[in-house]
Amino acid sequence: NAGQDYEAVNPVALKGALAPHIAAAREDRHLSVAELEGYCPGDLPDTDTLIVEGAGGWLVPLNDEETLADLVSTRQWPVILVVGMRLGCLNHALLSVEAIRSRGAKLVGWIANQIDPDMSAYRENLDTLKQRMPAPLLAEMPYDGELELTEPARQLAWPRARSSQGLQHSVQEPVLSEGKD
Repeated sequence: NAGQDYEAVNPVALKGALAPHIAAAREDRHLSVAELEGYCPGDLPDTDTLIVEGAGGWLVPLNDEETLADLVSTRQWPVILVVGMRLGCLNHALLSVEAIRSRGAKLVGWIANQIDPDMSAYRENLDTLKQRMPAPLLAEMPYDGELELTEPARQLAWPRARSSQGLQHSVQEPVLSEGKD
């Protein structure tokens, strides 16, 4: 996003820290999958990687009928799940994985975000998620610290299909390299 203005990088910046459909309604806006897809064209010539950050969770409503999951499923984007590490995170993370899979989306990794600095049994919960999640832990975000990338995250590559005319109109699924240079 070097050299791009904020609106180009974040074209839907709602003012309220609320679920998207509620924040949009308070601003007399209507969000839709079609509108959001328009901000994510398949061919971005000056972009190596496109990361779309969700807001509010996998099934958070965009409007009365659509969710963020509908956008991801329509575009067939790979998913990186951010797990808020707090009481209840095991159930929440594993239910999210089931919901992601039920939409046919591919979970390629997850990030542990320590949002509760006093969480009891943080390490034990993290270890349980490492054991049960069907994708690798990519990073840990300590409550007051620096993002700690794991080895799988360092090896994550986001290839794009190329043609003689340049980039194709689809982003391929990320690939975990096997450490071969």
